[in-house]
Amino acid sequence: MPGIDHELQVLLLQNRPDTPAEILRAAFGMDIPVYAHAETGCADLTSFSLKENKADQVSVLFGDDGRRLMAIISEVQTKPDDEKAYTWPLYTAVARERLRCPVHLLVLCPDQRTAEWARKPIGEPGESLEFQASGLGPDNMPVIDDPARAQRLPELSVLSTVIHGGNPAVLEAAQAALDAVPENRVERYYDCIWSKLSDSTRLLWEALMQAQQYEWQGAYRRKIEEGRAEGQAAGRAEGRAEGRAEGRAAGRAAGEAKAIIKLLRSRGIDLTDDQRD
Repeated sequence: MPGIDHELQVLLLQNRPDTPAEILRAAFGMDIPVYAHAETGCADLTSFSLKENKADQVSVLFGDDGRRLMAIISEVQTKPDDEKAYTWPLYTAVARERLRCPVHLLVLCPDQRTAEWARKPIGEPGESLEFQASGLGPDNMPVIDDPARAQRLPELSVLSTVIHGGNPAVLEAAQAALDAVPENRVERYYDCIWSKLSDSTRLLWEALMQAQQYEWQGAYRRKIEEGRAEGQAAGRAEGRAEGRAEGRAAGRAAGEAKAIIKLLRSRGIDLTDDQRD
């Protein structure tokens, strides 16, 4: 059964059906037809079979005249799966027959091994079938480090942060992206980013927000602040029991200080010894 990471990424695609087209254009240099708007299509690609075949998301690109120009099937794939060599071509064939337009398959992968597996052509020499998906991985995920671009493409900015979150400019752009997201989506987008950041990068992101006096929003603000309060209370209780509260507090402070110094250094700001102390 798909996990929360899978569902969060699918949500990014479903909330804005233009996102797969933007990924294919930015990451693969694909010549996407000039279209008027995109809609989320039916992801149920079951043909006459007792087995359901449902894609994660389908985007349909329409021209000004309402004609379907292209369909993009998007799949979030966490690891290689040999069964996909049979189901992915079926998805594409059914969608092509149903929508009567060109169809392309985009696969979002969390690591390089899965992305390279997803890019392998399907079919043997001599077969009539010729099929190849576009596997999106760490090597070709667009780096969204411009706040203005992040606000135009918030879903792509979130996906970029999942892979490139160690880049302070990408984190800064992600802030702008969250500001542009409707309030009912902010918590899910934030969770998608937060779950993928390392501990040190989370400190860097918090330091960045505090340095810019970022206004924390809505439900995730309460969630993080409540979690921090619970963590501090638990730390104090454990410290009283084990006599290590002072050491943990000093360690947290040192970690946050290092994150702020790293942030300033990345912006080309030199500190004196006194300032660093």
